[in-house]
Amino acid sequence: MLFKIPDGTTVISTNDLRTHKDMTDVSIPPTVEKIEDFAFSNLKNLRKVTIPASVKEIGACAFKGCD
Repeated sequence: MLFKIPDGTTVISTNDLRTHKDMTDVSIPPTVEKIEDFAFSNLKNLRKVTIPASVKEIGACAFKGCD
């Protein structure tokens, strides 16, 4: 299941993704500048994340526990 982060988002946090455990693909818009610590952690079904050049910071363990 493709999940699109809403346009205009500048920071992605764990709270943004908590209810989307079934996502397999994520599309991040070019407005995002930061992915916080543990943002995508433990999303077991996640297979593909498209990260634009606008992202300047990826927090610690942002993808921890992803297969």
